[in-house]
Amino acid sequence: LTVLHEVEKWDGKDKALFINQFWDSEEQYLAIRQDLELRLRIEITGRLKELPFHKEGCRVGVYGIGRHTEAILNLYRSLIGEIRCGLHFIVTEKTSDTYANRPVLAVSECEGFVDAVVVSSRIYQEEMKQNLIREGMDEKNVILLYRQGDICDFITINEILGKTSEL
Repeated sequence: LTVLHEVEKWDGKDKALFINQFWDSEEQYLAIRQDLELRLRIEITGRLKELPFHKEGCRVGVYGIGRHTEAILNLYRSLIGEIRCGLHFIVTEKTSDTYANRPVLAVSECEGFVDAVVVSSRIYQEEMKQNLIREGMDEKNVILLYRQGDICDFITINEILGKTSEL
């Protein structure tokens, strides 16, 4: 699906050559792409529904700021709906008090202040989880987004499925 997404950016001639080389017709290519997008949308929607962003009165931290976090929040809003929890951002070393008009906490400040933490990184999720546990966060309140065998990150998924919105 990532390759097909990139093909969409090509000019007409290169795109047509690629499609003709691998599929019988553009209709077949589009049907396969549509099927893959639907399957991805179903999988990601299921994962996003597991996040506590819908719980009013719940204080949820997102550990990490930047493109990855923007992608997660954008996908959540476009596929699930409004974020209703008290949303905070958590960073390893605090350099600012706010991000996207929400409070920023250092990892050392979040235990006892947030009810759950969503780890926003594919590459560093285990290290970030250990940072939280070391600072007193209960492991059952640490939410990892990626599972064994995942091959696509939320930034790419957002590019494929998401409609850009404000953080």
